[in-house]
Amino acid sequence: MNGLDLYAKVEHLFDFEEVMQFLWGKYIEELKKLNVQKILDIGCGSGGFMEMAQKEGFEIVGIDISEQMVKNGKQKGLKVFHKNLCEVDEKFDACVAIFDVVNYLNDEELNWIIDNLSSEIGKIKYLISSGNQHVKERIVSLINRLIEDGRKQFE
Repeated sequence: MNGLDLYAKVEHLFDFEEVMQFLWGKYIEELKKLNVQKILDIGCGSGGFMEMAQKEGFEIVGIDISEQMVKNGKQKGLKVFHKNLCEVDEKFDACVAIFDVVNYLNDEELNWIIDNLSSEIGKIKYLISSGNQHVKERIVSLINRLIEDGRKQFE
């Protein structure tokens, strides 16, 4: 059993519900401002945010690399899949990566986000993420590298 699957089995023991509800509510507010409908939840876990988003009228799909988390989400009747971000082929209005999910993405997955963000042929229009300074530095560094290599232009 890997660390993510272990966490999935003990997640209910942590008293994070109030904090998670507050943070998820902030994400919902931002998504409403952007007037999006279809959302991809990267690292969706057991689907708590997905449940809230569905209640608010959003169409949401979740992916996670923990088989146990995906199983937990499916038991709730959610549209969750055990897959890598780079395997996503649907188009979405927005992606969310809540808590430190971006910290766990490899360079290939970060490239996927940048390559698919706000372009005519891209799969997502917006990315809303929380994280720490390390996350911000990784994303800025990657964007700078793509611009320097001439692979991406931003307006």
